[in-house]
Amino acid sequence: MAGLLSITFPIFALIGLGYLTTARSVFDTATIRTLGRFVIRIALPALIFNAVSKRDLAEIFNAGYLLAYLSGSLLVVLAGWLILRRWPGVDRTTRTACLLGMSCSNSG
Repeated sequence: MAGLLSITFPIFALIGLGYLTTARSVFDTATIRTLGRFVIRIALPALIFNAVSKRDLAEIFNAGYLLAYLSGSLLVVLAGWLILRRWPGVDRTTRTACLLGMSCSNSG
């Protein structure tokens, strides 16, 4: 149990800290946008590079895992497309953005 908490607590603590700083308006909108750009363009790619560079190539390109990930993503996209196609008021552009969000997991 302690091992699980040592992994999950920092994540939820950061989520709580983000909520509190937003709720109390610690940062203005421009600062939050700048921080978001930093995370997407610099921090997240560095995190992924760091994680991938420490692994063997065979471990990274595991065919079974990649096939399962691809299959799961395609199933989610298909289910989302079928649901959103009939959802009232959802145009093609919105549906496409929703499907991209459904099929791409959080890389971090």
